[in-house]
Amino acid sequence: DSSRLDDDDDDAAVPTADAAAESLEEDEPSYAWFTGTHPTQCAGFLETTNTLTSLPLPRLDDRKMTRQKLMDYFDNTWTITETLFFALKDESAFYRPPYHHLRHPLIFYYGHPAALYVNKLRVAGILEKPVNE
Repeated sequence: DSSRLDDDDDDAAVPTADAAAESLEEDEPSYAWFTGTHPTQCAGFLETTNTLTSLPLPRLDDRKMTRQKLMDYFDNTWTITETLFFALKDESAFYRPPYHHLRHPLIFYYGHPAALYVNKLRVAGILEKPVNE
């Protein structure tokens, strides 16, 4: 059976579950590059399952909508976006065009949520002028 170790492979290192766990701890990802809220500090983080869930879409015409609720929603969406991009292996993945050339490189999509939020807030009359003015 080719899946078995041969006798002369006895000295080969076979990883154990403990070694794998230690390796994961050593390779703990750094969230230092996150520009927003740390996932565990974000609205929508569930400690019981250690997951970040998307918050419901806010209604801007709701009189109960507060600035804090809107900020929580933005932080939640931005943190989910950064978490997705965090999965990229290295920086080159942001700039490499897809093999099919039907889409832009991923860096183009990184800023989409923030830009779309600003546009939506402008249309709703919540922001009176662009953020760069």
